[in-house]
Amino acid sequence: MKFLLLALLFFSLAGFVSAQGLTDCQHPCERTRTVSYGPFIGVKIADIPAGNHVLVMEVLPRTAAEAFGIRSGDILTHLNEVELNNTAHLLREVAQRQPGDEVRLLLERGGRRMDYAFPLGAQFSKTITETVCCDSTDEPGLTDLALSVDAAQEKLTLQSAAEAKGDLRADIVNEQGVLLKSQHAKGNGRPFSMQLDIHDLPQGSYMLSVLVGRQRYVKRFAKEVGPGY
Repeated sequence: MKFLLLALLFFSLAGFVSAQGLTDCQHPCERTRTVSYGPFIGVKIADIPAGNHVLVMEVLPRTAAEAFGIRSGDILTHLNEVELNNTAHLLREVAQRQPGDEVRLLLERGGRRMDYAFPLGAQFSKTITETVCCDSTDEPGLTDLALSVDAAQEKLTLQSAAEAKGDLRADIVNEQGVLLKSQHAKGNGRPFSMQLDIHDLPQGSYMLSVLVGRQRYVKRFAKEVGPGY
């Protein structure tokens, strides 16, 4: 039985980086962000011989499908109320969407009809750096954000000598774009510091996204398990 990896690559990075006019800018600065592409449910699928719909052959680990309860053996019947005829049909439907778009999957499992709604993940991501204008003094920012993981691989520490103002949010996502942890804080005008508990994250590579006001900072980090841990 032929099966396909539900990974849509009909997406180009061209046009992601947009230049900002800096002719009158007195204080240009750099901002880093992550671009996700390749809308991705996280399953291997197959056509059903002599029948309609789509069979889930395998659920890939650490994906949206696994996080929201899709199982091997499920029969996918509808995506956003569109009846699915075969694997090619499902691929076309997903290709029309973007990572983070919420989809509704109707499926059959053991004779029961079930309904799941969740955001699409991303198969790929790319970190880009843009030069923007930072003339405004009332926009909160963390120009020297540093990240470190403690020796026991249990705490992730964020620090900046810059004064933090306004609302702050730190998100940890895996390589497939699935949100694993989120933590909020309120800037108090003092040098910024925040700790996130990562003891329950498995070994691997992750992206940390920190939103400060309207500015977003993205850094990659790895959790490694050494001798004795």
